[in-house]
Amino acid sequence: MPREKTVWKRQLIVMLICKPDRRRILDASKEHLEKRAKTKDVACKSIEFDTRKTASTEEAKALKEMILWLEDGRLYIVGHGDWSNQKIGCWDAATVAKLVGVEGAQFPLVSLTGCRVGRDKVSEENPRQAMPLGVYVANSMDSFASQFHRSLGEDHKLKVDVYARVFGTQADKSPTVLTMWDDILDIEPDEDKAEGLFGVGDMVDNKKLRFFWKGELQQREWVMRGTGAEAVF
Repeated sequence: MPREKTVWKRQLIVMLICKPDRRRILDASKEHLEKRAKTKDVACKSIEFDTRKTASTEEAKALKEMILWLEDGRLYIVGHGDWSNQKIGCWDAATVAKLVGVEGAQFPLVSLTGCRVGRDKVSEENPRQAMPLGVYVANSMDSFASQFHRSLGEDHKLKVDVYARVFGTQADKSPTVLTMWDDILDIEPDEDKAEGLFGVGDMVDNKKLRFFWKGELQQREWVMRGTGAEAVF
C-alpha cells in the first residue's frame, strides 16, 4: 500500500562528507532541506561527519542524542553517492546503518539524498529490468539503498521506509533539488547544458524508489511523480 503523506514535526539532516572540495553541492542540498522545513514550521537539526575516517565516540554520541530528539520525525542522509561501490561519501551501507540505527530510534522514514544510491548493480545473474528511459533497476535489489534498508531492518531492528533516487541529483541556488539527464539514454541533451541537465526532472516518473517491509519481506516500489502514489514491482 502507498505510504500516506505525513507532516513531520522534526527532521534531522546527517551530512556525510568525503571530498571537502565538493561539499558545495551538499551544502546546497542541506540549505534546500532547511528552507523547506522552515516554510512548513518543522524543527530542524543537522550534523556532519568526515567519512574519510571512522566516526569518533563523541560524534556518535552527539548523533544519538539528535536521533532521540528526532523521535518519529524524518531523517535525511546527504552525501555524494557511488552506486558502483555502494557508498555514500566514503562509507558503505552497513556503516551508515550502524551509525543511525541506535537504540531508542523511532524515525519511520529515511530519505537518502545522494546521486544514484537507488541504482542496482547488474550482472548476468541479475540482469537489468526492461524499463523505459534507461532506468538502471535490476531484477533483484542490489543497491546502496537496498543494502542500507535491509541492514536497518535485520541488524538494528528498525523496520522503516527508505527513499532513494536512481539518477544523479543536484540542488541549485534557489535552492531546488533537480534531476540530471546524464543516465537517461533515450533523452538527448538540449543545447543549453543547464536545461539539458536538469529539465528532465519533469519528464521522468521512475526516478525515486521507496523501500519498505511487508512482514519479514523487503520490497520496493516506484514513487510516482506528483501523485503521492506508488507502483509496486
